[in-house]
Amino acid sequence: MESNNLHAAWDHYMENTSRPGDLYPPPIPCLPMEILILIFIYVKRDTPVYLIDSILHSLARVSRKWRGIILGTPSLWTTICDVPHAEKLIARSGALPLQIVRTAEHGLGLLEYTSLVSSHIQRWDSCEIRGLTSERDETLSLSQNPAPALQSLAISIYHNDGSIAFDADRYTSYMITFMVTAPRLRELTLNGVSIPWDSALFASLTSLHLGYVEYWGPDSVCLLLGALRASTCLEYLCIEKLEVAMWFESADVIKLPVQLAHLQLLHIKQLQWLQHDLLPYIIIPPSSQLE
Repeated sequence: MESNNLHAAWDHYMENTSRPGDLYPPPIPCLPMEILILIFIYVKRDTPVYLIDSILHSLARVSRKWRGIILGTPSLWTTICDVPHAEKLIARSGALPLQIVRTAEHGLGLLEYTSLVSSHIQRWDSCEIRGLTSERDETLSLSQNPAPALQSLAISIYHNDGSIAFDADRYTSYMITFMVTAPRLRELTLNGVSIPWDSALFASLTSLHLGYVEYWGPDSVCLLLGALRASTCLEYLCIEKLEVAMWFESADVIKLPVQLAHLQLLHIKQLQWLQHDLLPYIIIPPSSQLE
């Protein structure tokens, strides 16, 4: 009997006494708001862009505190994908710079998406657009609008099967008529999109990726060298599957060397003509990597 009373008394004591778990509560709920925001920012940074929205909403369901912090932090909502509720994401981003990402896989059609984000083009920091060949004109029309804060632009045109579509400079209606409307642009990626070699955009670029274009104009190699010569700040250069009609080169054209003093990486993909017609005229620092 005394033993039973002792056990009952002990159980009552333990139920009404702080245990070690109570003395040391879980650390996450006790973190300051500033630390939680940093954690959420790191989560966003390491998440594929098309999953950022769903990940943030999942985190917001953990607790009222987390929900309030996540919904009240504009920097978490600056990546605007082509999801059906993209308008809500823009509203949550406040007045911060935007990362525009169109994947062509998440519901909004191109015209609906571009009409939504174009009204905020003054805030674009980066823009990555994937378009189908049937949407080429609508996709390239984005480049006609002034984007004073834009620093990175990537446009790729695809077939319905997911392969990149070739463009050709002879199809002048498809060429991007780049004007000096993006003075801060530093990174340019174009796949299946041709660009005039005399575009003023080359002068300020630090990163350039050109691919999947057929150049049929005369002296194409010399014009390409001229564009690279204007890109004095280049640190990264990738040339992929450019088809150049070299038999149109004028016999009396002298190819002048191009010095890319700041280049760190030169990436060449699937260019059989490059070894003899381009590389001998490009001078890069000894420390540069050639892939």
